Amino acid sequence: MNRKSDVSADAAELRRRGEAHLHRRMGRRRAGVADPKPEADSGRLLHELQVHQIELELQNEDLQRARAELETLLMKYTALYDFAPTGYFTLDREETIRGLNLAGATLLGIDRSKLVGRRFGHFVAAEKRPAFAAFLSRAFASGTKEVCETSLQPKGDSPRWVWTEACGGVSGQECGLAVMDITERKQAEADRARLEQQVQAASEREQRGIGERLQEDLCQRLAGIEAATAALGKALKATTRPESSLASDIAAEVHESLQQARRFADMLQPVSLLEQGLVAAIEHLAVHVQERSGIRCRFKGEDLPGIAAADATHLYRIAQEALNNAVQHATASQIDIGLSRNSRSLTLTIADDGSGMAEPSGEGSGLGLQIMRYRSDLLGAALTIQSKPEKGTVVTCCYPVAGGEQDSATRNQ
Repeated sequence: MNRKSDVSADAAELRRRGEAHLHRRMGRRRAGVADPKPEADSGRLLHELQVHQIELELQNEDLQRARAELETLLMKYTALYDFAPTGYFTLDREETIRGLNLAGATLLGIDRSKLVGRRFGHFVAAEKRPAFAAFLSRAFASGTKEVCETSLQPKGDSPRWVWTEACGGVSGQECGLAVMDITERKQAEADRARLEQQVQAASEREQRGIGERLQEDLCQRLAGIEAATAALGKALKATTRPESSLASDIAAEVHESLQQARRFADMLQPVSLLEQGLVAAIEHLAVHVQERSGIRCRFKGEDLPGIAAADATHLYRIAQEALNNAVQHATASQIDIGLSRNSRSLTLTIADDGSGMAEPSGEGSGLGLQIMRYRSDLLGAALTIQSKPEKGTVVTCCYPVAGGEQDSATRNQ
């Protein structure tokens, strides 16, 4: 209804403009003499033809202006499309390239004229093609924007990591694809990860060195002092000297200091982790936690295949941080530690019956939680924390077994 009204209004306005132009023309011809009212049919017909002619001229002028505006807009759009830094493609349901810009051709390493009609999937790395095909199918099916990170293999060039966004067209037969090169970002992330691993390895070596020096130097010295002080106390007691009790007290203090130094050495350098494996190390850790805190600490673990010493150290430190949190903050009465495995992963679990956390699912602001998440990221492992107030906390670290499919997928991302 509104559309008909708009058309009628446009026609009336065009008629008004035509009449005005005709009157101005006739006025110029007759030097101001008023137009005689047409009395005959031929006069009225001539008048109508003149008005219609002017209407057509006005419409032609409007069309010429609209065409010029459209051509200007098309030139701007073409320049933006062709010279945009992002690659743009139009694909059909068979992944065939129907159109692309210059950046897209540069990404694929082939002249643009030679790419139209070829399948985009042929340029996707072989191992990424199934995931890319599924991504395009989702874009066609949903009609909304879908995103995917994948790898391209340009002709005569090294692989390129790209971030892609796709959205199905209104017709459902074509799909717009935006492709952004993120190779430099991925390389920077890989370099940063390597640097972090090197820094972490250096930190672990330093901790091991401190632990070894504590064990081999300070602990040995304290053991010698303890033995000498105990002997002095016995000698003084044999001569009924009153200082014998003081010597015995000093020997007891030195003994306690020696035990504390050994605990610190174990924390910095878990000897059993290197000598007997991860199971023995965590079992040893559980015993020490129970002795130190008085909290019942139970461990159940399976024999494990050989894993890298650095990865074993990360898992040990995650267990250590989780136990420290349970002892210091959870007011728990019991802690259960589990270490299990299957063909694809190794799962470390630390569960306590303490007070729990109010918001365990977030990133965690505590230093202990940040350390656990950092170490799990270095491992390529999945760390989850489940907790409810007054119902305890369960920390789970799922570590992909070396050589398994899950491990390969995780570490290659």
